[in-house]
Amino acid sequence: MVIWVGRERGPLNQSVKVSDMELSCNVSSADNKCREESAKLLGCLIRNCERLVLPYIAPIHKALVARLNEGTGVNANNGIISGVLVTVGDLARVGGFAMRQYISELMPLIVEALLDGAAATKREVAVATLGQVVQSTGYVITPYNEYPQLLGLLLKFLNGELVWSTRREVLKVLGIMGALDPLVHKRNQQSLPGSHGEVARAASDSGQHIPSMDELPMDFWPSFATSEDYYPTVAINSLMRILRDPSLASYHQKVVGSLMFIFKVLPDLFHTVRTCDDYLKDFIMWKLGTLVSIVRQHIRKYLPELLSLISELWSSFSLPATIRPSRGFPVLHLVEQLCLALNDEFRRHLPVILPNCIQVLSDAERCNDYTYVLDILHTLEVFGGTLDEHMHLLLPALIRLFKVDASVDIRRAAIKTLTRLIPCVQVIGHISALVHHLKLVLDG
Repeated sequence: MVIWVGRERGPLNQSVKVSDMELSCNVSSADNKCREESAKLLGCLIRNCERLVLPYIAPIHKALVARLNEGTGVNANNGIISGVLVTVGDLARVGGFAMRQYISELMPLIVEALLDGAAATKREVAVATLGQVVQSTGYVITPYNEYPQLLGLLLKFLNGELVWSTRREVLKVLGIMGALDPLVHKRNQQSLPGSHGEVARAASDSGQHIPSMDELPMDFWPSFATSEDYYPTVAINSLMRILRDPSLASYHQKVVGSLMFIFKVLPDLFHTVRTCDDYLKDFIMWKLGTLVSIVRQHIRKYLPELLSLISELWSSFSLPATIRPSRGFPVLHLVEQLCLALNDEFRRHLPVILPNCIQVLSDAERCNDYTYVLDILHTLEVFGGTLDEHMHLLLPALIRLFKVDASVDIRRAAIKTLTRLIPCVQVIGHISALVHHLKLVLDG
């Protein structure tokens, strides 16, 4: 098809109108090849006859939207959809603000193309089309509120397998759409229906919904999560997100292996650590502590088994003591990591663990063997403020340590531990006893 451009506007306008109508009809043709080529030719016509196409924006838009609506689902022809999306972008660039009235029809279709992880090409075209639509219509910030997961989706593309040219396009789109207030973003994420959410169409639309990718909002809330919780949560959620994304199939085997290591092997480890030799037992317990430090609060599911295991293995602190391991005692390492991972939730488990710690201090004084004392004192420091309700039990044991005829290092460590705990706990009812015994130490 060739359009001769001359000075007479009448024949030219008529030619453009005829071409528009023909191509718009062909876009809805039953022949897939014809549809794809017609979409490309229509885009070429729009790019090269911008001023003359303006009167025909409405019928062109109607034909393109109809084609996009028909092309949804598993049987969609991604080549046709990509071609139509390119044409939509060209039409938005030419139509400018006049396209604003069609935003409620276009945006859900563009977002749906962005969510199609199995069609990388269509997703890359959708990114460019989104940028053109937003830039041409001035539709900024509002998309983040109407489609709450759009910001997270675009940020995900920056860390995915898309080519760098597409990532640059994503950065451009983010710049065009503007910055969203973090508080508004948090509120938008909380408004998502269900645990995984879905990207809904605009309120003025027919009420249909577009299935979204499974993502947790916390992945994009670094300012609303503590540094201790944020990174482990992102790590586990990222593994699950990779597993759900068909475009990252090459990594699925490694992800499954990682998740199996983190969770599925734990019951087997609990059984093994009860039956293996002492060397392997110490190795597994230390690695369990390291695993807790990585997954943190996600270990809650296995907490009863871990606490039971700790109680069973506490007999390793029997006297006379064995040689102290260079890295410390694995059981205490696991207890400390559980305390750090659970924070205040750990308080309710102290009535089981703290009496064992105090018993070790009392046995050390009775047997004059202080091999375990320094490690126990360090564990008590890690407990910190969680000991608040139990200081009436702990203080007498600590006071006896800096009164007995132990080495200077043990007495000094006991006083340092007490010094570090006092700012974290309430000791108002014990001040007189503390001052009295510290004075005795000073008097020598």
